Amino acid sequence: GKILPFTRQSLINDDMGAFTRLQELQGRSAARKEADLVWALITSNPAMGDGVVLFHATAVPTGHGNLIASGTVINVDNLGIARQKMRIQKGLGQTEYLNLESRYLLVPTTKEQLAIQFTSVNYTPMATSTTASGINPWAGTLIPITEARLDANSATAWYMVADPAQTDTIEYAYLEGQEGVYLESRMGFNVDGMEFKCRIDFGAKVIDWRSFVKNNGA
Repeated sequence: GKILPFTRQSLINDDMGAFTRLQELQGRSAARKEADLVWALITSNPAMGDGVVLFHATAVPTGHGNLIASGTVINVDNLGIARQKMRIQKGLGQTEYLNLESRYLLVPTTKEQLAIQFTSVNYTPMATSTTASGINPWAGTLIPITEARLDANSATAWYMVADPAQTDTIEYAYLEGQEGVYLESRMGFNVDGMEFKCRIDFGAKVIDWRSFVKNNGA
């Protein structure tokens, strides 16, 4: 949260009406803060409840088997490798396959064009009419999401995320009764002017590492 005080003189001299938009700008700032916290869960590679970091190349039980550490470019085949790693993840008992479906492709801005290309219905891997290689299997099945916050962590790494309707991914929540941004203003007494308060009670956490696959990219 933050409180921004403004003197009476500042308000009087506000010929451009900037202060009238202050609460709108505070709301936007709060939304960016929420996004910062959520994306930091992916880029910081936090430890999960089993003591292993979110993305780990080693298979269960000592790892998570959801990291392609060698790093490869985004293309039809490499997307398929990431999907296969997600498909073979098992439940808590390590007996049943979850067969998770990939739904989102998360990329930094440096890979935005590739992500759009390889998920487009207009993209044809090979212009042939006699083989299945001319079909893009990702058209309409994988949704690209570009995030500038990923660039600061890696300009090459990309991520595949499962369908949240099928399994847990990242949970975000507000304090009960305090959903969204709390905005308040009051007149000053000791000093002529106004104070504007912006507060948010928000938290986020990765629920299940099986929902994610990371490729360090190239």
